[in-house]
Amino acid sequence: MNKYYKKLLVLSISVIIISIFIYSSTDFQEEKFKKKMASDSLWLQFAHCMETNDIQFLMENSLDTIQCAECNLDGKSENEYYESRFVFEKHIDKLMHLNSLHNRYYSIYQDDSLMHVVYSVKTTNTVEGGYNLIFNFIKVDDKYLFKGMIMTP
Repeated sequence: MNKYYKKLLVLSISVIIISIFIYSSTDFQEEKFKKKMASDSLWLQFAHCMETNDIQFLMENSLDTIQCAECNLDGKSENEYYESRFVFEKHIDKLMHLNSLHNRYYSIYQDDSLMHVVYSVKTTNTVEGGYNLIFNFIKVDDKYLFKGMIMTP
C-alpha cells in the first residue's frame, strides 16, 4: 500500500504542476491577444479618423508635436517635427502618405512603451523595390499617443 500511495502522490503532483503550467501559458496567450486587439482597435480608429479628417480625435490621441517625414516644408530634413494641429489641418494627406489606409495589410509591433504600425509599400520607383511607412505611438500615462510618421527603405 505504501508504494501505491507514493505513486499516487507523485502522479497527483505531476498533474498539478502540468495544470499550473497550462493555465499560466493560457493566461499569457490571452493577455497577448488582448494587447493585439487593443492596438489594432486604436490603429483602425486612428487611421479612419485621418481619412475622415476627425481633427478632434486626432488631437486628443497625439502628442502636441509630431513627426511627419513627408511634410518636409523647408526642404532641409526628411524627419521634421511640426505642431500636430498644423499637420492634421493642413497636411493630413502628406501624413497619411497613401490615398487610403483602409484594406491595406499592416503589421503592429508593440512593447510596454512604444507601438509601431508598419505598411510595406511596393514600388518600382525605388532601388529597393519598396519602402516601409511607419506610424509611431508612444505610451503616456497608460495611453498610446501618436508620435509621428517616418519612412524607411
